This record gives sequence, structure tokens and C-alpha cells, in this order.
Amino acid sequence: MSHQDRLTYLDGAQLAELASLDECVAVLEQSLRDGSIDPEADSPRLFSELQAGEFLLMPAEAAPYCGVKLVTVAPANPAAGHPKIQGVYALFDAEHLRPLALMDAAELTLVRTPAVTALALRHMVAGGATGREGKRPSVQRLAVIGTGPQAIRHVRAITSVIDVEEVVVIGGRQ
Repeated sequence: MSHQDRLTYLDGAQLAELASLDECVAVLEQSLRDGSIDPEADSPRLFSELQAGEFLLMPAEAAPYCGVKLVTVAPANPAAGHPKIQGVYALFDAEHLRPLALMDAAELTLVRTPAVTALALRHMVAGGATGREGKRPSVQRLAVIGTGPQAIRHVRAITSVIDVEEVVVIGGRQ
């Protein structure tokens, strides 16, 4: 195997260094506006039961790339000291379907899902990037339901695009 044929693996820390949250929100917004991504056109998610939980396969295509996120959900893992959700994202070139890279799926999810939420809320609160007279949109209170890994990422993402006076996190203890 030549150096060029080796599959790159990007772990969570490497992915976190590649782009800021603001850059992720901006790229997501531009891609949705120009139609280069269309979530409605993606293939359906596939679920497969396992003894310890389930597999989730999430294929997507946005030229010039395509890929599939493969994650496991293992409800008993936290009690054993392991993450409930683990997985990889396999990135391919869309023309020849050649594998390009593997990436930590958990970190991708911790970036993508809050970025989608932040973008949606920015548009819901103020209809776009800024409110009246060029001011950032603002809300009095933000409530986040859940205390898992996405909770803090959602707070960071949302407060990066709108001003929030108070943050309330709602969750149970296990």
C-alpha cells in the first residue's frame, strides 16, 4: 500500500481543531442556501438490533463527497465506564467511491447537531444573522433538556449566535 492509499483517521481532538463552531455554522448555512446539501435527499437511516444495543447507519451524499456514519448505541455502557454512543464516519469521494478518511463519529455529532440547532434558532429568533438595526438576536431564557455530552455543546453553539440572559439545564440523575 502506498502512502497515498493509506486511510487517514481523524480522532475527536483532531476534528475539534479543524474548524471553529462559527465556521461550522457558516458552512452549514451556505450549503443549505446554495443547495449543495439537501437533508431530504439523503438515504434513510438504517437500524440493526444487537444484543448489547443497536447499530445505526446514516448514509449521506453532497458532491464531491459521500459517506456513512456508523454508530453503536449501547445503553449499558455508561455503567461500565464506556460511552453510550461510539462510532466512525467513513468519507468517500462521490465520483469513484474511493475511501478518503475515517473520523470519530461522536465528535462529528457533537459539532453538527448543535450547529444545526444554533442555525435554526438564529433564524427563528431573528430571521437571520442579525436582528433589527444590526443587533444580535437575543432571548431571555434558554432551556436545555438533558445533561449528556450534547448539552454543553448546544449551550456553546446557541450562545455563539444569539444572546441569552439565562441558561437552564434540565436533567435527571442516574
